[in-house]
This record gives sequence, structure tokens and C-alpha cells, in this order.
Amino acid sequence: MQGFRKMLQACKRLTALDIDFPALNDDDLWMISSSCEQLRALSVVSGADDTGRVTDEGIAAVAKNCERLRHFRIRVVRYQHERVDRITDRGFRAVADACRGKLLTFALEWMVDYARPVVGSLFGQGGLGAVEDAAEVERRLGEALRDIVEGNPGLVTLAFEWPVGAESILSAAAESLTFLKTLRVGYIRNLELVAPVIAANRHLKSLRIAGVNNSIDPARLLGPLRVPNPPPLPDSPHLDTLELLDVESMRDTLRLITSMPYLTRLRVLPSRRAAALYHDVPTDEVVVDVAKSCHRLRFFEVPVRSDHPVLHLAANCPDLEEIDLVEGREVTDYAIILLAKRCTRLKTVYLGSAALLTDRSVVTLAREAGEGLQRVVLPFGNPHLTGATLAALAEHCPNLEVLENLPATVSVAELLEHLPKLTRLVVLGVCRISAAGSYIGQQQGFGLSVSREDQDRIKAACKRLRHMILD
Repeated sequence: MQGFRKMLQACKRLTALDIDFPALNDDDLWMISSSCEQLRALSVVSGADDTGRVTDEGIAAVAKNCERLRHFRIRVVRYQHERVDRITDRGFRAVADACRGKLLTFALEWMVDYARPVVGSLFGQGGLGAVEDAAEVERRLGEALRDIVEGNPGLVTLAFEWPVGAESILSAAAESLTFLKTLRVGYIRNLELVAPVIAANRHLKSLRIAGVNNSIDPARLLGPLRVPNPPPLPDSPHLDTLELLDVESMRDTLRLITSMPYLTRLRVLPSRRAAALYHDVPTDEVVVDVAKSCHRLRFFEVPVRSDHPVLHLAANCPDLEEIDLVEGREVTDYAIILLAKRCTRLKTVYLGSAALLTDRSVVTLAREAGEGLQRVVLPFGNPHLTGATLAALAEHCPNLEVLENLPATVSVAELLEHLPKLTRLVVLGVCRISAAGSYIGQQQGFGLSVSREDQDRIKAACKRLRHMILD
């Protein structure tokens, strides 16, 4: 990393820097902000180690020295039992004061396991962690975040996935922002705070909400984004990207999406509770209506169970490039073959848990998608796929970069024969259990383990291979 830091210091004309892992600390940010005076866009990740931890001092240095900064994104990785007071109101106050009227993007994101939401005080124990001080700390933080938004009414991108300060920043956004094109919020307990922001920014192009709970009627939340009937001209402002995660009311939410005909990217995933109910009350018929309405879809990630939604996607969405069935336990070869023949631009295919598929459908997919196919995740534990699937992918898809859940019946010899043809392969995953949940024996394929020698042989045959996953 020392060489990387020296390189950054020498890049006097650097205008954009996007770091996707905890690699910079306060000293690095001070150096970069002092050396790169033309920096307009900065995205950093703060980790737990000193070499990658960003605090108020680093944030303040960027705000003070980068006078041309227009896009600022901060992501914080929080580990279990770790305090969160490394970036407080002081850092955000510096941003509010120095960047007034300049920012077009402000993003503050909390990279943590949301399946176990943080409760109570988030500021540790003792000092700032005292219960009587926590409320005051959170109040000051909220005020600083509010000032950032109010001081930058020209913001076009706002991302807020942070455990405190939601009421302050979202109320300010609803009052001050009307030009938003991108809005991302995460795990806001009361989504009533989000609805006014959406209503005030009806020209949104991209919306992502993580944690769509039952605190609000989906119609109130998404209603302002629905396209009237008849729809306006295609070049008028409209939503084209919608991501809703941990959704409680899947059916009601999907029904609203049928009134958003210009979507190109759709991702709707249920909460754990909704996923459990899905097995009893599937949403396939509503997904069919979505496919009939949203002809421009290029990315689709919504749980489906049977052939019906897949057939309608094939018939109505010819520009589809990425599809994730999520579940798909009743999807058959017929649907996947038709999808492959109709949607010839497919680049990424996730086949969920489609245990009924055979080599016939995947071979057709490989043949039809050909050089365009880049990522394939086969059904986990599928008992019907064989080495013929690998052979077809190796023959027809030379640009494949990710191949996961290869069936356990594929031998090391078959891997060594076919994988070298996939010269761009970076990630390889092999499934070692059957659909019934039992491990395949050594004599039938990989068995319980892959020897170190076999792994080395596979890696030697695949020059670009970086990750081998044995499930």
C-alpha cells in the first residue's frame, strides 16, 4: 500500500478517487486533499484497523482542502461490539461549513449486518457511550447532517444508510431538495420519513430502499412515482431503477410496480418473514403483470417459483441482460430455453434453486448467449446437471468470468479438460451436496474435499482464476 500512497501523492491532476475497501486513514486523506487540489469526486471506506480508519480529522481535511469537491461518499465498516464515534458531528460539521452550495452528491453508508439491527446506544460504553450523553451526541450529529443537506439544495444524489440522524437529514431533504435523481436509504424504522422526500422529487431516476417494512402503505411510499395512464412520452422524466430490499408486503409492492413502465432495472427481495410466507403465497401472478408492463427491463431480480413469470419475461423483455430467479424451484427446461432464445443479450444468469433443470436448458443457454455470457450461477444442489453443462459453457462462452455451483458429478479430469478454454474465468464454485442435502461421495465426483494438489492443478490450468469456492 505504500507504493499506492506514493502514486496518489504524485497525481496532482486527479479529479476522481473511488476506494472500495479500507485502505486510507486520516494521514492519507490529508496528503491526498493537500496534493490533489482538482479532486471533484471522492469515495472512501473506513475500517477498523489504523491503516484504514477514517475519523473526523480526515473528513475535515478533505472538506477544507478540496475546494472543488462535488461528490463525497463515506462508507463505514462496523464490526461487532465496535463503537461508532470515530466520525461524529465534528467531521460532518466541517463538511457542512466548507462545502456549502457545492455538493452534488452526498452519501453516508453503514456497512453492517442488517439482519441483526443495532439497538440502543451506538456509542459504546463510558465517555461518549454514557446513556445520558448518547442522546446529545445523536442530536448534534443530526443537526450537522441536516446542515449539509440544507446548505446544498442542488444535490442530485443522496444516499443515507446510517443508524442515527435519519429524522434530521430526511426532513431536511423533504424541505430543501427538489432536484434529486438518485435516492438511497437504508433501514429507516419509520418510512413515513422517506415518503415526503420521494413526493418532493418526482423526477427521480433511481431509488433504493433497504428495509421496506410495514410502517407505511407501499402506495403512499411509491405512489408519486407511478406513471399515469396513458404514459407520457418516453423521453420525459421517469424512474428507471428501483431496488427494494427486505420487503414485507411483496404482493402489494409488486402491484404498484406495474405502473412504472419505463423501469430498466428492477430488484425486489422479501424480508425473512415474507420469504417464509412466500412458499405458501407465491407472487408469480403479480410478477407476470410486471413483465407485461415493464418491457424495457434489462436487470431483473425478483423471486419466481414457476415457468409462468419466466415465459412472460422472455416474451415481453427482449433487452434483458441480467436475471436472477432467486428461488425458481418449479422452473423447467422449457422456460429457460425460451428465455435463452428470446433474450439474446444475456450477460448474467442466476438460476436460484431450480432443481428441475437439466443439461438441455443450460446447453441451450450457453449456445444462444455465446460470447456475451459473463456470469452464470447454476442451481445449488441440482441433481440433473452433468459435465455436459461445463463442456457447453467452455465451448460457447469464452468470456465467462464467474461460474458457480458446478454439479458435484463433474470430475477433476473434466475440469482440467474444459476450464482452460475459459481464459477469463476469475471465480469458480463447485457444489458438493446433492439436492437432498447429502454430500456426494468421492467416487462420484469431488466428494467431501478437494485435495490441495487438485486445487493447484486447476489454478495452474486457469491463469486468471482467483477464487475457488467449494460449497
